[in-house]
Amino acid sequence: MLYTHYDYLELPPGASFVRLIHEAYAVLSDPDRRRVYDAALQRAATDADAELTACLDQQAALRPRHVQDVPAPLITAISAWAA
Repeated sequence: MLYTHYDYLELPPGASFVRLIHEAYAVLSDPDRRRVYDAALQRAATDADAELTACLDQQAALRPRHVQDVPAPLITAISAWAA
């Protein structure tokens, strides 16, 4: 039996994303293009980590951590309730 490239890739003939597979292979098989691609991925991951960290830090800053940080109206309400 004669196998085609479609068979090797387990794709139906005329698959619209064959072009994407070809481009991915072209980038990843070329050491220079792969290095640039990997660096771009690393920058994107670093940026995403920084954005998430900033968001989490901002949320943490909004939460009271000590009794001194609790707003006065809340302390008054809790004191009245506890009495």
